[in-house]
Amino acid sequence: MDVINLIRLSFVAATIIIALLLIIATLVIKKGIKKANIAIITIILIYTFSSLSSFLMFSGLYQEIPTLVLIGYPFVFIIGPIYYFYIQVLLHKNFKFKVYHLLNLIPLLYGFYIIKWFLLVSFDRKISALTNAWFGGHKIGLSEFIKYSIPNLITLIYLIISLIIISKTAQKLKKDSSNTDIEYLSWLKNFTILYIILVVIDVIRLGLTVVYKWNAGEGEIITNVLISILILYYIFQTIKSPELVFHKLSTIDETKKDEALKENEVKSIVKIDTDFLTKLVSFMEKEKPYLNPELKSHELAVMLNVTPHYLSKVINHEFHVNFYSFVNTYRVEEFKSKVLIKENKNLTLSAVAKTVGFNSKSSFNRIFKAITNSTPREYLKQNTNL
Repeated sequence: MDVINLIRLSFVAATIIIALLLIIATLVIKKGIKKANIAIITIILIYTFSSLSSFLMFSGLYQEIPTLVLIGYPFVFIIGPIYYFYIQVLLHKNFKFKVYHLLNLIPLLYGFYIIKWFLLVSFDRKISALTNAWFGGHKIGLSEFIKYSIPNLITLIYLIISLIIISKTAQKLKKDSSNTDIEYLSWLKNFTILYIILVVIDVIRLGLTVVYKWNAGEGEIITNVLISILILYYIFQTIKSPELVFHKLSTIDETKKDEALKENEVKSIVKIDTDFLTKLVSFMEKEKPYLNPELKSHELAVMLNVTPHYLSKVINHEFHVNFYSFVNTYRVEEFKSKVLIKENKNLTLSAVAKTVGFNSKSSFNRIFKAITNSTPREYLKQNTNL
């Protein structure tokens, strides 16, 4: 075995070990939604099996068990559908699988159809075909590029659909949720975007394989690098913010019933009650409900004895923002006051932020800058002398 193949083998082996450790950790932690965890574990298992195929090739073990190299390939076709259902389960508490969802398994059948010839040929022909494809003179042409890109293209379609669903859900929740749910969706959105980028890179990798006449073995290691990046990013986020990765999204179903009961009443309101507007501002300043990081619009509505719909209407019409921005504006103002108090000088900026209702350092920094056009540290520096 040459040095290059040894390096490739070591890297692929490390990827497999890391992936298996993540699967074990996810099973042991038992946080979040069970169905969603099973979905993400399934995706990691498919990628692990893909890396195992590379391991068998680079180690030479494929000559003993050639069938094992490609037997897992068809399952790559349903990574996209599995991720789509992962998102659906996370975002919809009552999501249930229906019979028609089985249509999403059609790509799996197509995958088996593609490798049917390989499964039916003799043992020696399997070894010969694999050797020629990975280490021999077989070069991938345009037709094969299209065929081998199908799994990635299917995954891309489902990822883009998932991203759209996440974005729409985030917009809806900003009318009701004040913090954690939005941050969770932000993390989910970023993870999905990263996933899309990596899949696009893999398609480009396959294109370069055609242009530069690489064999499969030379290009496949790039795919394993991309798999490692995705898995390591997930691990990093799990260690850094487990409360986000395994967060259970709140629902606003309880507000719908209240809105339905008073729909006619709400629709009949043409003008905003100025007395209520005064009451709202006074309540926010004196009672400071925004200090609760999990504050929801329907909870604030109950405190003010109005419907959630009416409260949202007042906030949107009078302040020109959604509930999420409205509450965070008060939190930022509270932070600006507290961080300058002498008693808090020994606290970190994150610690002060938590006392005013922010439970995520990254979200606090982003929101603070969006509202004040400066970072928390810049604000502190500018106002310390005062």
